[in-house]
Amino acid sequence: MKNKNTDYDLNALVSTYNIDNMYEQYKRFEFLDKLSNYINLKKSTVLEFGCATGQMTKILSKRAKSVTAVDGSAKFIKKAKAKVKKTVNVKFYESYFEDFKIDEKYDCIIMHHILEHIENPKHLLSKIKAHLNDGGVLAISVPNAHALSRQLAVKMKILSSVYELTDNDKNHGHYRVYDWKVLEKEVTESGFSIIGRHGLSFKLFSDKQNIKMFNAKIITEKQIKGLWQLGDEMKEVAGAIMIVAQKKQSTKKISFTEKNIKRNKLIDILPAKLPLGLCIEPTNKCNFRCVQCPVSSDDFNKIVGKRKHMSMSLYKKIIKDIKNMGRLNNLNLYGDGEPLLHPNIIEMIKIAKINNIAKAITVTTNASLLTNDLSNNLIDSGLDYLRISVYSIYDDRFKKITRTEYKPDLIYNNVARIFKNRAIKNKTTPFIYVKIIDTYNEENEEFISKYSSISDEVNIETPMNWNGYNDIDLMGNIDEKHKTNTKTLQGYYGKRNVSNNKKICTTPFLSLNIKSNGDVCICIVDWNKGTKVGNIKTSSLSEIWYGKNLREFRKMHIEGRKHENESCKNCDFMYCNPDNMDGFSSQKYNDILNYKGDL
Repeated sequence: MKNKNTDYDLNALVSTYNIDNMYEQYKRFEFLDKLSNYINLKKSTVLEFGCATGQMTKILSKRAKSVTAVDGSAKFIKKAKAKVKKTVNVKFYESYFEDFKIDEKYDCIIMHHILEHIENPKHLLSKIKAHLNDGGVLAISVPNAHALSRQLAVKMKILSSVYELTDNDKNHGHYRVYDWKVLEKEVTESGFSIIGRHGLSFKLFSDKQNIKMFNAKIITEKQIKGLWQLGDEMKEVAGAIMIVAQKKQSTKKISFTEKNIKRNKLIDILPAKLPLGLCIEPTNKCNFRCVQCPVSSDDFNKIVGKRKHMSMSLYKKIIKDIKNMGRLNNLNLYGDGEPLLHPNIIEMIKIAKINNIAKAITVTTNASLLTNDLSNNLIDSGLDYLRISVYSIYDDRFKKITRTEYKPDLIYNNVARIFKNRAIKNKTTPFIYVKIIDTYNEENEEFISKYSSISDEVNIETPMNWNGYNDIDLMGNIDEKHKTNTKTLQGYYGKRNVSNNKKICTTPFLSLNIKSNGDVCICIVDWNKGTKVGNIKTSSLSEIWYGKNLREFRKMHIEGRKHENESCKNCDFMYCNPDNMDGFSSQKYNDILNYKGDL
């Protein structure tokens, strides 16, 4: 936008634009509709570079939490202000983009047809990173050199090349026209990671011609929306290119343990607007029959119901519900079964990643199904953490625990392969965390020695007895001498063997667990669903999180009545993490119980 050679006057450009019409407005609807796949605008602060006459700004004022609009033209600012009138959630700044200075950070930065006006795009893109919140998104659109309309102009001898600027381009102050390769290079070299690519405004004719045809009702609204779909399906020849990106994260690997150690004081963060962590169970089917696991019990089906994979329609509904509430700290794609059995597990990860609904996504697996193809797909999916459970490194003990014919060497080779494949791809994720349940003998050290070179972190985890439902001693099947102190911290929450006695279970205030059939329970260890508070098929996540059932459950724990629930009365799982909300004031407990968020 800033032109050091003063080739043009920004205010003089205003008269060259014909954008206050329904055709142009539909183009902005298309852009924002595709952006909504990555961020919940209703809960987001937006920085818009290039508000022009305010068409996008006006739409954003109704869809976003707040809008800061910047433009270098005083005339454009005046027109935009008139369009949004006195809308309280919109602020305007007259400034060259390169000179714009503000201390605020935003959840979303929009640059709709801006970079083609910028003399040094990489300099501007590098600079605006400072204005983007962690987890926020940058949305860019630019003209596509290979648009069918430009290819037609070459055939008609109007242009000598698809990269030649038209007279209209020059009048608007364009420096260039883009292709996918050039835009992706500028974005990634400026410190961003691309998370979404879309084709926009699929067209055969120029905008000027399309506006005339739309005004004459030759082109209908239905046809325009059909062209939106074609734009995404035929990105290479769409009228414009759209990229959604995030700031590149530090290449420093944050270990699974380090991730879990960093915790806020509950008195500062409760009541929570949404779950900090959410477990979604892709399937409750498993190819192991581990002696310490309730899934292997003979009456599992009778108590829990049918074994099944979660349907993709239900999964997508859950992702939409999460997005409507905000962003999780952790999304865990595992439950009572083996997640890699689900035929669409890679798609599940990608959908969660594209929708930007969690800071970290974790899959826990027994690693028996980690083929070469699946390993590569997991690496490419965007998965943050792969948590691998090794049940023994000895053949006989592995067989005794898992009650399968799988061999420990298979597990080792599968882990080694994904670790190697990740290195070949020059990637740092997923972070590979491998753990074994404490054997209380020399196998611990042998395990650590064996797996340390083919993983990012190894750990010895404390045995636990799930929720102790019906006095079933599942832990005794693997800790036969009962050496475990069940009222101490888990290893990945910091130091082990540290007593963590507390009266109130913090889980119902921080997280939820969604079963493969849609049942929503409080806790990952509640295999018999005694803490069920709803079903995600018939209620939204928000309705369950703020609903009566969960509120009464929380109240039961605050009042020290956990013994009244069949899944809670014998449960020791509450002691394995360091979170504590004992000793809050009565007023704080009341505030937590009565909090209803945005409802």
